[in-house]
Amino acid sequence: MRELSELLEAVERRATGLPPAERAEVVKAARQIEQHVKFLEHINNFTAYVQIPLQIAGRRETAELYVFNDAKGRRRRIDPANTTVFLSLNTAHLGRVESFVKLIGKNAECDFTLAGERAAALFSGAMGQLSEGLQALGYTLARASAKAAEAPRDALDIDREHTEMLERYTFNRLI
Repeated sequence: MRELSELLEAVERRATGLPPAERAEVVKAARQIEQHVKFLEHINNFTAYVQIPLQIAGRRETAELYVFNDAKGRRRRIDPANTTVFLSLNTAHLGRVESFVKLIGKNAECDFTLAGERAAALFSGAMGQLSEGLQALGYTLARASAKAAEAPRDALDIDREHTEMLERYTFNRLI
């Protein structure tokens, strides 16, 4: 990582002779590369996530699934009564759908972040159905929210927003 940082700093120094607009693009690209590498390093420290291939309405999609465990317990198996998952999926009609689900005993807390206000309103309107579906499985919907993302986000943005959670939890290796 140190060598990469030094290389990117050298690129930024050499960009000083470029016109301001081009220099800004080079510096921005170098910083994005460094952030992506740091993010991957961060993920590797917790164990890699699982990519799930799906076919939705004839389109091939890939969902990203992260399963977190309480870092204090260092459990090896998923505890269905105490676990947190993050699932992210890009869809054709709703855009990006991000779901954080936390199970504590038989209580579920669900937070959805969606690409736009219309998708968030659609999810908000379906919370009753979500509650009924969870009840049919023996769970209670203790809390739920659906909000529109303030701006387009990528994995780095999500990582920054949930640093506190990543510090409290570790990825489960046995999915």
